Amino acid sequence: MTIITDKLQISPLITSHIKYKHHLLAVPAYSSDIVLTLKDVRVIVPTAVRRGENVNLMCLYDLEGDTLYSLKWYKGKREFYRFTPKKEPSLQTFPVPGIYVEPAPSNSSYIILKSVEPSISGKYICEISADAPSFHTEIVSSEMEVVDVPQSKPIITEIKSHYRIGELIRGNCSSQYSKPAANLTWLINDMPMALSIRQYPLLKDESGNLVSNTIGLFLRLTQQHFSNGRLKISCIASIYNLYKERAEKFIDIDQPTVFSASASQSFIDLPSSHYSSYHDTYDSASNHNDAQIQADMSSSASTFVNNNRQQQQFIMKTFSILICNFIVLQIMLKNVAI
Repeated sequence: MTIITDKLQISPLITSHIKYKHHLLAVPAYSSDIVLTLKDVRVIVPTAVRRGENVNLMCLYDLEGDTLYSLKWYKGKREFYRFTPKKEPSLQTFPVPGIYVEPAPSNSSYIILKSVEPSISGKYICEISADAPSFHTEIVSSEMEVVDVPQSKPIITEIKSHYRIGELIRGNCSSQYSKPAANLTWLINDMPMALSIRQYPLLKDESGNLVSNTIGLFLRLTQQHFSNGRLKISCIASIYNLYKERAEKFIDIDQPTVFSASASQSFIDLPSSHYSSYHDTYDSASNHNDAQIQADMSSSASTFVNNNRQQQQFIMKTFSILICNFIVLQIMLKNVAI
């Protein structure tokens, strides 16, 4: 008799109980004297593994003294491994894309998959059957995901090294490409806090197989965020227990510039608009003073030039008078000599 369960063909049975997805289904028996011996069937399949690793899949069971008829492994609905101890050869593999069984160490309890790829992620099913006369068969399954982990740490962007109390921090944290996308978490001084976070759409790479995750951070700074004048912001990227990396940014309090003792107190805790207004006024006054100085300098230069011209004119007149007197004196001396 052949039984089809969830479109999965099970080996010929005389009588059986089939447990699929941990539900027990009764199948009519030919004899009430047959004792069911197969119990404690379970699989050990890793939830997640890295691409390229070798993976052990284990199917554990208790035959209670009975004999094993067969053990089969399926990826989804496709059989890829069979162990039948009374047949020759006892071990058989069947082609399924991406699945490569290491035959030597594989046996009636576990198998080794070589260099796994993300394409073989999914459900793995173990079908175990006892030998005659019961042919008691049970089926158990578990999911496995093959992961492409990021090649580097996450990256924090848009966050400066200095902020003032009351300012709003806006920043992003992005993971490198992976499959599945990395989970991202913000920490403030190594502690989770109530933050305003924005989740951005996942970004695919050129192949379309890998994705990058990005989350935004919005934090209004208070004095309580700083320890000894410094704040630590961390972003944690993780995928299962296979990958966990962090990026960090340190922020210092940006103290306002103090121009004078009397003005220093007025600058404390003022919003940036007040600083802008002050600097605008200061610049305007400076520009006015500069213009006044330039005007005074121009006026002084003009006065200097005028005075210099007057002095030159006076010297020229005096020199002319001296020359005239000299000429007159020469004429008088000639007349006396005659």
